[in-house]
Amino acid sequence: MKTALVALNVSYIHKNLALRWLMVTKPETHEAKIFEGLCKAPLNLVEDILAYQPETIALSVYIFNIDATIVLIKALKERLPQLKIVAGGPEATYHSEPLWEAGIDGIFKGETELVFWDQLEGKKVLGYQASPNEEVEILKVDLKKLESYPSPYFLDEDKDSMDKRYLYVESSRGCPYGCSYCMASLDRRVRLFSEKYMDDFFVQIRNSGVKQVKFLDRTFNVSKERALHLAKTCLSMPESMAFHVELVGDSLDEELIKFFIDEGKQRFRMEIGVQSLNPKTLQEVSRSTNLPKLLSLIERFSQAHLKQHIDLIAGLPYEDLNSFKHSYEGLLRLKAHELQVGILKLLHGTSLKENAVKYGYEAALTSPYQITQSHWMSLEDIQAVEEVALATERAYNSQKLKDELDDLFMDPSLEPFDLMRSIGHEIASLAHPYSNQAFYVAIIEGLKKHLPESKAKAMVTHAYYKNSILWPPSLYPYQVDKARLNHIRETLGLDQNIKHAILIDRVDGLDGHELWTFGVKGQKKQCFILDKEDHLEKELSL
Repeated sequence: MKTALVALNVSYIHKNLALRWLMVTKPETHEAKIFEGLCKAPLNLVEDILAYQPETIALSVYIFNIDATIVLIKALKERLPQLKIVAGGPEATYHSEPLWEAGIDGIFKGETELVFWDQLEGKKVLGYQASPNEEVEILKVDLKKLESYPSPYFLDEDKDSMDKRYLYVESSRGCPYGCSYCMASLDRRVRLFSEKYMDDFFVQIRNSGVKQVKFLDRTFNVSKERALHLAKTCLSMPESMAFHVELVGDSLDEELIKFFIDEGKQRFRMEIGVQSLNPKTLQEVSRSTNLPKLLSLIERFSQAHLKQHIDLIAGLPYEDLNSFKHSYEGLLRLKAHELQVGILKLLHGTSLKENAVKYGYEAALTSPYQITQSHWMSLEDIQAVEEVALATERAYNSQKLKDELDDLFMDPSLEPFDLMRSIGHEIASLAHPYSNQAFYVAIIEGLKKHLPESKAKAMVTHAYYKNSILWPPSLYPYQVDKARLNHIRETLGLDQNIKHAILIDRVDGLDGHELWTFGVKGQKKQCFILDKEDHLEKELSL
């Protein structure tokens, strides 16, 4: 019996762990092959799958790939109507109607690794839905039984790409929290893979060549002792290996905090969900949070230069635009490495989805089911947040202007939300594809609505040259005083092989200039801070 295990990913660097669990639980009597493609090109898989001549095709379906998966199902059914196609995954479990309409033959609901192959052999199993109206149990698997199978992380077909793709790892399943907007709330019972199983995993990973390990655990620090043991083991791995973990910040104990600050800052990337700074909002979505403790932690991590990714959601109950603005600005001023601004998505199976009418939610009917309005936010409010989210992602999280924006937002007279909205509006107005030069000019245009033009230009131009490896096109016309430039170069004793040089206003707003120099390809760029008499104050470390 031949089975094609199929998943559509957002990019090549991602890979599907669910399919790999099916591969290692496969009986020897079955033959199977993994087919992974991209959501943007689902039809590219059709010929490869059909050439394999499978008797069954099994699809792994999530919110991010359901639309592309439906396109693939229809294409396969058009070619071979009799071919058996089944699906599993969160989106198949809680929102199977579009899959049935596309021609699917069956749905596996929940964690069905241990019944999947039995069903393909014709055995009656729990968790399998053979028709749209059939009521079936959503399964949870015994992790101890999974531990008895070979590891899904080191398949032969993955060996050549271990250093090129993320390695997704789970040390636990389930989440102890009941946040009403999150699908993790549907599985409140936390189950842990044994310490021995995880230790064996680390033994295998040591010489695998993996560069990025992402823990899928909803709460990495669900157990203090376990989290500390795992974190210390991570640090014993080769220095080329980095780790991504999701933390509940206000329950993080001091020993683990100090460990991350003192020992783990170069190796760990932390994802910390805040979602809102509105206490009534957090209470309504069943998210119990000690906000002072959480914000203090984020600030400590920022000061220690840890890479932390902070999540914020617009559109939750009782949060209007002013409340969200308060949440956004409060978090932005903590200077975290990244601030992820998302619009609420009404996920199937969640409490917020079931109570959408109560909250006045209207949302897209197709993935990712993002809301368009609520009792507290209008469509125009949502669009404003989208512009802020765009600016935050492109200008701040990209690190292109993060330092400059952090310094700017220390001014209490500025309103970061409004300023970022203006930047986002200008970026959104750019014709695609746009150049790097056009991107920075758009930021200047956005800043000019809130700052003097000279300050906006100085700030953005500084970032533009700082982020450029080679001499870039000018952002705006300027007069070149070659005699002055040559005099400064001679005074500073600069290398005569410098190919390009430019004087711009100082980013700190003081009298004087910044001298930026670029050598021929392969030579470093330099930035010298000059006073108003063109005397050297300092050279910036780039």
